[in-house]
Amino acid sequence: MELARQLVADYGYLAVFVGTFLEGEAVLLCAGFAAHQGLLSAPLVVLTAALGAYTGHIAFFFAGRWKGRAWLFGHRRLGRHARKADRIITRNGWTSVFVLQYLYGARIAGALAFGMSSFRLPRFLALQTVNCLVWAAVVTAAGYLVSQSLDAARGRLALISAAVVALLVAGAWVIARRR
Repeated sequence: MELARQLVADYGYLAVFVGTFLEGEAVLLCAGFAAHQGLLSAPLVVLTAALGAYTGHIAFFFAGRWKGRAWLFGHRRLGRHARKADRIITRNGWTSVFVLQYLYGARIAGALAFGMSSFRLPRFLALQTVNCLVWAAVVTAAGYLVSQSLDAARGRLALISAAVVALLVAGAWVIARRR
C-alpha cells in the first residue's frame, strides 16, 4: 500500500497530464480521490488536467486541420455528412465545444471534427481554455467527493459493525446465562 501511495505522489501529476491529453475522465476521478486522501493537491490536479486536456484538444484540432479535411471530403458519402457536420459546428460552435467535452469518448473526435471544420482557431482556443478548466474542476471535484463520501460511510460502517458485535455479544451472554 505504501508503494502505491509513493507512486501516486511521484507520478500522479504526470499520469493526470497524459491521461487527460488522451481522454481522462477515469484518471481525473482517481486524481480527485487521491487529492482528498492528501496524496495530490486538488488545485494542482485541476490545473494539470486542464493543461493536459487543452494540449490534447489543440493537437487533435491541428491533426484534423492538417489532413482530416482532404481525407474526409475525398470520400463522397462521408463528404456529404462532413459538410452537414461542418454547418452544425459552425452554427453551434460554442455549444458543441462544451457538449463534446462531457460526452465520454467524444473529446478526441470532437477536436478532430473542429479541426476539419471551418471553425476558426482563435475562437476554438478561447472556448477550450474555459471549457478545459471547468471540466477539470468538475471531474476532480466528483472524485474528491466520492472519496469524502466513502470516508464518511467507512466511519458509519465501523459504528454499525461495533453495534452488531455488541448485540451479538449481549445475545450470547443472555443465552449463556439462561442455561
